[in-house]
Amino acid sequence: MKKLLQALGFQSADEMEKNIQLRSIRLAWAYSGLFLLAWIIYEQYHGRENFLPTVLFLTQNLIAISTQLIQRARMLGGAEDEGDPSPEKRSRLARLNDLATPMVVSVVMILVMVIMLARFLLGR
Repeated sequence: MKKLLQALGFQSADEMEKNIQLRSIRLAWAYSGLFLLAWIIYEQYHGRENFLPTVLFLTQNLIAISTQLIQRARMLGGAEDEGDPSPEKRSRLARLNDLATPMVVSVVMILVMVIMLARFLLGR
């Protein structure tokens, strides 16, 4: 498979190319999030049901937050930076503080999705 991709012109990206890709993905994600949020506000202002754009907006952000939490936990699991002590040396409260805000946001998003799903299925 690797040889096939190289024959088609695909190469592994260097550090600059990865940085460019990350910035463009981040910009596209921000655009779609802002567009969905504007759509939700517009539909809500006009009194229409906006179940699907709201679910898409909430799940998009829920996936982003949860993957950040997972990746952060994986990165902090084995590596020790010079300025940042390893997770074993950090206090339990400090580790919980790192995860508190994203977890609260995730729980609120899940609750909003459950409420919206119940309203959608029960017909208000």
